[in-house]
Amino acid sequence: MNRLLPIMACVFSWQLNAATIATINTEWLWDHVSPHEGRVVGTEDGNRPPPTEVEYRSELKLIAKKITDLDADIVSLLEIEGEHIAKDLTSLLPEYQYVFKKSRDTFTSQDIAILTKYRVMEGTVSTNPKTYAISTETKKQVRPSKVLAVGLMDGDDSYYVVATHLISKRHNSKKKDAKRVAQAEAIRKAVTKNQPKYDRVIVMGDMNDTPESATLASLMGSNDSAPNLVQWASAEDYSYVYRGKQQLIDHVLVDSGVTNADFYNVDMPGEVSDHRISVLSFD
Repeated sequence: MNRLLPIMACVFSWQLNAATIATINTEWLWDHVSPHEGRVVGTEDGNRPPPTEVEYRSELKLIAKKITDLDADIVSLLEIEGEHIAKDLTSLLPEYQYVFKKSRDTFTSQDIAILTKYRVMEGTVSTNPKTYAISTETKKQVRPSKVLAVGLMDGDDSYYVVATHLISKRHNSKKKDAKRVAQAEAIRKAVTKNQPKYDRVIVMGDMNDTPESATLASLMGSNDSAPNLVQWASAEDYSYVYRGKQQLIDHVLVDSGVTNADFYNVDMPGEVSDHRISVLSFD
């Protein structure tokens, strides 16, 4: 794994505290209580039955144990039914608080939450509703439907954290590829706007694309002059298996001020998720 980064990145990194960041795609973490959010889980035209109460409580405990074992400082939770899921999970994790704002996904109603040990900066929780990019295929404005941003404080260290779940490759097409890239470009705009205000920037989540893709290039800043984000994963790392092929689609990107970090993946029980957890630890 290449650990060589520009020397200029060292200027302030030594001053900041160590941290462990994790992103978890929970694969449709819905509860057992009807009616259910969205049009996929627990509906007549949906294809996913809701869990029983026993199954739901078991999933919460398994996820809570993974977070505890990782001792993660910031965790993004993807594919949850709503705020009540984040509340139920943090009830098992007394060191954590959750950050939540309803997504714009009106079909699946999948939401994102961020769990953290750090202090939430007042007035920073946002889904960046005014930030958009233009699709190269449709020439229309594109806004990510599932994105959550927040400012966090760890002592004197400030973090701008963005968690997102970009459009899937199910029934993929040039139009969907262009939309995914545009979603990434919109997130990048929010990052470049906020980056000067913070010591650290973290962008994480299920990007539904691989490290060498145009989507990741946009997120990391290849198409603009603002400071780039860094991908610490190696070619051997993977978070998802699609048609027998191992792929890294769940990412944790960080500003280039981080000069010593380890990226790795952690298996999840099959009954909880078909994704592995992606983790970045740095000091």
